[in-house]
Amino acid sequence: MDMLRARRFQIAFVRSAQCVLLITGFAKMYSSFGTEDILHVHDPVFPMTNATLMRATGLAEILGAFLIFFLPTLWLRYLVILWYSFGFLSYRIAAWLADSEKPCPCLGTLTDKWPISPKSVDLLLAGILLYFLLGSLTCLLLSPKSDDPSIADAPRKAKPC
Repeated sequence: MDMLRARRFQIAFVRSAQCVLLITGFAKMYSSFGTEDILHVHDPVFPMTNATLMRATGLAEILGAFLIFFLPTLWLRYLVILWYSFGFLSYRIAAWLADSEKPCPCLGTLTDKWPISPKSVDLLLAGILLYFLLGSLTCLLLSPKSDDPSIADAPRKAKPC
């Protein structure tokens, strides 16, 4: 893979991760204020209700998407995506160890409004987790730590007057 093609892949990966974090973060925030029974059930991993956990996680995902946007190098962005990947993976492992038979309520009650089963949505989110994990590891291996942000990729900074 030539350098230009690798760089395009890396930038596309970062932007897609940002979009996914924003979408899932806002979906969690929206769903967490509903009235469905699942929101009042305690999470199998954390000692709080699903509504509280969804608000906290949704906010963290939205903040993560903005953090990724403002970090100065792609390498740091990959590390943030990898950190989120390990957090999501750790939660899924902990839920599995807690014998939680229900699919992850990751998107809250929005799945009730879609013509897709919660189990299918859970598989889709597991696929996204795998995409984050493998994508960030691949990008970290393809990119030197000292990469400089390109003009097209770096956030625009205001010029002093």
